[in-house]
Order: sequence, then C-alpha cells, then structure tokens
Amino acid sequence: MLLLSSAATAQLAALKKTTPQQRATLLTKLMQEKLGLSGDTLQKVSAINLEYANKTQTILQSADRPLEEMREMKQLDEQKDAALKQALSADQFQQYQSAKQELRQQFEQRIMQGASSPPAGSSQ
Repeated sequence: MLLLSSAATAQLAALKKTTPQQRATLLTKLMQEKLGLSGDTLQKVSAINLEYANKTQTILQSADRPLEEMREMKQLDEQKDAALKQALSADQFQQYQSAKQELRQQFEQRIMQGASSPPAGSSQ
C-alpha cells in the first residue's frame, strides 16, 4: 500500500506541473497514433480529452490527498470512457480499450519526463 501511495504521489506531482491543454494534446496525439484518428473523430476525441483534463485539473488543485485524488480521477476516467465510446467507432473503441494500459504508461512516461526537465523555449 505504501508503494502505491508513493507511486500515486509521484504521478500526481508530475501531473500538477502540466496544464490541462498539455495533457489533452499529448493524450490526443498518442490516441491519434495508436487508433489512426482523423477528421471529425479526431476533433471529438480532442474535445473530450480537453474537457476531462480540465475536470482533472480541479481535482489536482484540491487538498494534497493523493489516494482520494486517484479515486476521483478513476471515476472521471470511467465517465470519459463513456464519452469516448460515443465518439469512436466500435473497432476504435475496442482498440482503445485494448491499448489503454499501454497508452496510460506512455502518457505517464512523457508527463514524468516533461516534469523533470525545464520547459523548452518553444514548442514544435
């Protein structure tokens, strides 16, 4: 349990150093690459990711209670999945569900890398 708490604390600390827009953009890019998103579907997914990144921001700005924050974020994640299920095709949603853990690991890696290095002078 202590290990989970330490991991949760580290992840939340890294997330707190990013903006909702940064998190949404990164996740949308990863999903675009993994699921082959384009056009209207890409725009819908991008909007969903931004909406839930903003909702996550509210949790991240609350009191420092990492386990409670993680519980609330899990609930948001379930709501977000429901929204994504409506935006994606059945095949894309199945791919998303199958790749979700891998996407999460890639996202967390990039967030942790970004949080440990100073912001670049300019983005792409």
